[in-house]
Amino acid sequence: MGWLIIKYLITAAIIVGVSEVAKRNEKLGALLVTLRARANSLARW
Repeated sequence: MGWLIIKYLITAAIIVGVSEVAKRNEKLGALLVTLRARANSLARW
């Protein structure tokens, strides 16, 4: 149960961080989202 909560908190922090980066630089934000999506597909997170 604790692992699930930590997983959700980490995911939420990443989403907020990428959103903040995307506000300042669209291309960098898109790159981060793409890298994260690729990592998710590889790790089956």
